[in-house]
Amino acid sequence: MEKLEKDRLLVNAMEEYGHYLTRLAYAFVKNEGKAEDIVQEVFIPYYINLDTFEGRSSVKTYLYRITVNECRNYFRSWPYRKMELCNLVNNLLAHKQTPEEELLQNLMDVTIPDSPYASLVRSIYVDETKEMIYTDWNGIYSYSVDTNTKEILIDPNEESRIHLFTVNENWLAWEEITTSTLNILNRNSHELLEIPNITIADLRLQDNTLIYMNFSEGN
Repeated sequence: MEKLEKDRLLVNAMEEYGHYLTRLAYAFVKNEGKAEDIVQEVFIPYYINLDTFEGRSSVKTYLYRITVNECRNYFRSWPYRKMELCNLVNNLLAHKQTPEEELLQNLMDVTIPDSPYASLVRSIYVDETKEMIYTDWNGIYSYSVDTNTKEILIDPNEESRIHLFTVNENWLAWEEITTSTLNILNRNSHELLEIPNITIADLRLQDNTLIYMNFSEGN
């Protein structure tokens, strides 16, 4: 597809669905600025994947799914969890329920070298292993808070587009949206299961159970 055609389709989608998606995102995050940021992120995979978009669902349904996923990713992200913890600390301090020194021990700044902010916004913190898991669209990485070391969990591939992922200490699952494949990795045995021809939403792990919504044709 020519760049001019892709640009035209992007502009049309932004004009037709931008306000609708912003209202949708705001219903989740209750913050106008953050809702607008999320919608900007939504149009990135849409534009990138216009060449491979097969029309198994309408553009509106496709953008709706990505917006919901971005909102859920935001709630699982480290910046959001840190903000919530800061709010909790401030509330507790205001009511003098515990000494300030004890509360501030629960706060932690995490800086990952050579990692763009956009990747860290999409990060997930795993309490059990004290690691930040994040993606830059092409690969998935782990950063140990204890040892300050970075590990590549999924090798980066320039042709890959990882949009939605979930992780805990035992499992890692992600959607490869360029190939419409759901990948499930056992982090202990390193066994990988690939489910092809699937379009999903609301991907999450509950202990050893993977929960997702299937948007594929016929489901």
